[in-house]
Amino acid sequence: MRMNKSYIIIILCVALMLPALASAKKRVLRMGSKDKKEPVANIEVPEGTTVTMKGFLIPLADEKSDHTVKLVVALEFIDMTSSAQFTPKKAAIRDAVLSTVGVKTHSQIKKVPDRLALRDELKKKINDIFGTELVAKVYFSDFVLQ
Repeated sequence: MRMNKSYIIIILCVALMLPALASAKKRVLRMGSKDKKEPVANIEVPEGTTVTMKGFLIPLADEKSDHTVKLVVALEFIDMTSSAQFTPKKAAIRDAVLSTVGVKTHSQIKKVPDRLALRDELKKKINDIFGTELVAKVYFSDFVLQ
């Protein structure tokens, strides 16, 4: 009987310590990631050059499954006066995002290089809507595949 009690005590101690160890591990990992970050250069970005669009929930073109992507797109314009031209073209830009992403499959946008190519494709299509290169970069501030 004594051996059974000691096993039970050991199991209880381990079970009680696991959450504490997991919490400590998270704290250590967070501290380590802060140390590894490189200092950010002081870059002056004029206010008003980035416009974040309302989020998208887009069904993907997968035939065998119902995948969707939740997406928030931010457009960085070349200057403040360019960003002022966004509002009149907002519907056309939203349509370009919907039609461009909606023809993709889950496998075509699940990897980071694919998403970078998608950003470039969107940038080209959006600049085509403006008729000139007003958008410097396209960002995905939220990108969730389901």
